Amino acid sequence: FILLHRSIIKAERHSYDIEAKSKESTSENEKLLKANVPAEGLLREKQIDDEDEKYFNSLRFNVNVFLPFTKSLEEIDTKAYSQMTLDEDHARDAAKFLWETTLPSITQEIRESSGNQVPVDGKSLTDMLHSRGVNCRYLGRLAQLAVDGEESDRQMLERSKEGKEGKITRFLMPFCWLELLEVEMIARASKHVLDFLFTRNAGNFALQPAPVVASFLSALMSTMEETAAETESRISKQQKQSRNNLAPPEDDEFESLVFSGTDDDSYAGYLSRGEIWEKIEAEIGRRYRYSLTLYNCKVSKKEDRALYAPLLRRVCQKNGIRLVARNFALGGKGDCGGGRKGVASTYPISAADVIDIIPTVKHAAAVGDGFIPCTFHGGVSSISLQVLLPDAKNA
Repeated sequence: FILLHRSIIKAERHSYDIEAKSKESTSENEKLLKANVPAEGLLREKQIDDEDEKYFNSLRFNVNVFLPFTKSLEEIDTKAYSQMTLDEDHARDAAKFLWETTLPSITQEIRESSGNQVPVDGKSLTDMLHSRGVNCRYLGRLAQLAVDGEESDRQMLERSKEGKEGKITRFLMPFCWLELLEVEMIARASKHVLDFLFTRNAGNFALQPAPVVASFLSALMSTMEETAAETESRISKQQKQSRNNLAPPEDDEFESLVFSGTDDDSYAGYLSRGEIWEKIEAEIGRRYRYSLTLYNCKVSKKEDRALYAPLLRRVCQKNGIRLVARNFALGGKGDCGGGRKGVASTYPISAADVIDIIPTVKHAAAVGDGFIPCTFHGGVSSISLQVLLPDAKNA
């Protein structure tokens, strides 16, 4: 028993020694690992920081490149000139990516109805573009892509009817996309043209805003101007209608719509329909590099796709114009005025149809596009007109 006990003791001691040695070696290894981890971690973090810094530097763009009337730094500071050249290359690459990749991808998504749904009005269109990081100045590029897409679809369908085209694409460019883009461009250009109409002639036309707005809207909502005989015929028919329908104001009613101190000669400066559309197209060409294809077309088309009701709504939204609620005869011949009698009989929108013009100002805390109604007389105005009117509030 004593021998057996000694052997057991020796075996246990031997096992204890092995476990102790293994624990010591493990602790030594752990110490070595712990001693090496900070150095490796610092190296890894440093590598990540260098990569992040390089990536962040690639995202920095100099906003002062391509400014007009800037003096070259080539002979003044070589280092600054090389940095400016690099900044210009970065700006060109970003613009090229936006022009050749981002905007066509948005058009392709609209064609395939993938991603977001097709916008239904100007506000949803603006929100969609801003969510993609695209400024509204590229509406012209999107419209041109839509025109090219519709033309390619038309040629494909014609070839398929003739038996020359074996395959037809599954998705076609929706017509509503181009119509929406042109409506938005016209509405945005109308702000600048209407501002020009108010400020011309030393600001005298701003004293009579209702006739100016009626003449401007009548030009936008008509396809051509009436002749004198057509105007007389229309007025005589309106006078025979029931009293419940609104008719152009008479002379005594028109006196209450304008500034009493103006002379008759001041009414002779109103622009014709052609002149107003010429300024609209000039603004669109200057701001969006685009020529209208659906509105104010010189050549008559079989399918008239011009949508005047959505255009009237969007123009009123962007300019804060409130009109009387009635059925306007949009899309036909109109009368833009010109002379005292002519202004009183503008058609299809008369001065009596203009209820109010709500100034819209850019506000940092506003909802949506940032434009909110602005009032200067506090609680005198009706709350229902200023707050509960979504078209004016979200203009």
